[in-house]
Amino acid sequence: MSKPNKKKTRQYAVEFLKFGFIPDEHDERKPFCLLCNQTMSNESMKAGRLEAHLKVRHPNNSNLDLEYFKSLKEKFKNRTKLTSLFHAKQAPHTRALEASDEISLLIAKHGKNHTIGEQLIKPAISIFLKTVLQKDDGDIRTMPLSNNTVSNRIDEMGQDVESQLIEKLKLRKFSLQMDESTIRDSEALLLTYVRYIDHEEFQEEMLFCESFETTTTANDIYIKTNIIWMQTKYQRKTYWHVRQTVHLP
Repeated sequence: MSKPNKKKTRQYAVEFLKFGFIPDEHDERKPFCLLCNQTMSNESMKAGRLEAHLKVRHPNNSNLDLEYFKSLKEKFKNRTKLTSLFHAKQAPHTRALEASDEISLLIAKHGKNHTIGEQLIKPAISIFLKTVLQKDDGDIRTMPLSNNTVSNRIDEMGQDVESQLIEKLKLRKFSLQMDESTIRDSEALLLTYVRYIDHEEFQEEMLFCESFETTTTANDIYIKTNIIWMQTKYQRKTYWHVRQTVHLP
């Protein structure tokens, strides 16, 4: 039994440009007309058919030389696409959001009031752009740095860091270290740290910080830590039994 003949796939030839055709961007096996932006079938990838298309569909262009179609090809390749416009418009907005995150982190690290972003940082950057770089500050004006925005950014970053730490503690043995500290108005805080090994190196991170409602004895510290550990996400997300030790001064 004879094998069925395979359908021949025709290839584009550079001389087809003189008829106004280039390979289709999405399928090079198909000819694309630069004059009407029509993609034709592979069966049409013949000089005779492409020339016929030019003379029938574009009679006013049928006598133009090759240089004209070369110029048309370059214009087509350099055209501004809708996706390019979209990305170009989104890029400054995306960078402004990234800058907002970085500045919010900087505000948190230095313990500054969250209003400093809107009240001082944005105006300072705008002055620098206009005075030194002679540039418009439009992107700066769109950068979100309000009090609520900075607070939300810091909260989100804190939750992300906490989640990453909890995920690490799921897979490792760790130790707890508890300390008591006093801030304004004699408010007592319980600071709890974890120590663990990550990539063969000791790491120490703060796990949580909570206020004391009553006294700050060793027993209070133990009870407070135990309540937090047993009733919150730390207990639900970690699986190691923790031996808690309080070091008294």
